[in-house]
Amino acid sequence: MALFLDNVLGVKPSLIGLVEGVVECTASLLKMLSGWFFDRLRERKRLIADGYWTSTVAKAFLVIAGSWWFVLLIRFVDWVSKGLRAAPAQALVAWPAGPLSDRLGRKRVLVCQRA
Repeated sequence: MALFLDNVLGVKPSLIGLVEGVVECTASLLKMLSGWFFDRLRERKRLIADGYWTSTVAKAFLVIAGSWWFVLLIRFVDWVSKGLRAAPAQALVAWPAGPLSDRLGRKRVLVCQRA
C-alpha cells in the first residue's frame, strides 16, 4: 500500500505514516472490543462473515482511489472489519479444543490455525 501511495499518488512519507498509523490503531482497538462483544452475541458466525465481506468490498474500491484521503477511508473500513473479525474468528476456532482449563489444547489449535 505504501508503494501505491508513494509511486502512483505521489503522497509524502509523513502522510503514508499517518494512513498506516490510523488503520493499525483502529484495528488494535477494535480487536479488544470485538472480543467482548463476541462473548455476548448469539449469532457469532455472522460477525465474522460480515467482517470478511466488508473487507472484500472495501478493497475493491482501491481500484478507483485517486487521493490519499480516499485510500485512508478504504483502509480504515478494511481494518475496522479486520478488527471486528479477528478475535471472534480465533475464539470460534479455539472453541472445540476443550474447556477453559485446557489452555494447552487451545494453544495448539491457534498455532495450527496460524500456520
